[in-house]
Amino acid sequence: MNNTDREFYAYHLLLTEDMDYNQIKTDLIKIDDDIAIFDPRNIICENQIYSAIHRAEKAKISNTMIAKTWGIEVLLQLSAQHQVKRALKLFQVNLETACIMVICTIPDLKYGNLVYGLPKFEPDELSLQTMDLVNKTNPCKEIISRGVRMVLDHE
Repeated sequence: MNNTDREFYAYHLLLTEDMDYNQIKTDLIKIDDDIAIFDPRNIICENQIYSAIHRAEKAKISNTMIAKTWGIEVLLQLSAQHQVKRALKLFQVNLETACIMVICTIPDLKYGNLVYGLPKFEPDELSLQTMDLVNKTNPCKEIISRGVRMVLDHE
């Protein structure tokens, strides 16, 4: 995943009941300063992730990040929201999370059963409603357009 001068790598981890997701997040944050850890349940398409990384990097380079950390900035960009609270509601890892997505700058990241690559995204009606998307024929285009408008509003 290369949208900027830095290389980014995507991983995912299927959670089981015996896993402590808070400990996983704590461990992974110690590995890389610029890491995004989130629940991909409301991801509409791969391009949403690529666009969010690109916009988060652009904001970091230009010192215009809304969030205090790069990882939270990615969540803001994924959600196309100005409010951290809303972005966390959509993408924060919680007890209902079945899969964790990790975006970081570390190639060959080794942690438990972490798998390199993106899972398959198949948004359902609930995801489209949760993300407030109305374009049922091309929801990916809508979420990316909304993210671009958010950046323009912020600049």
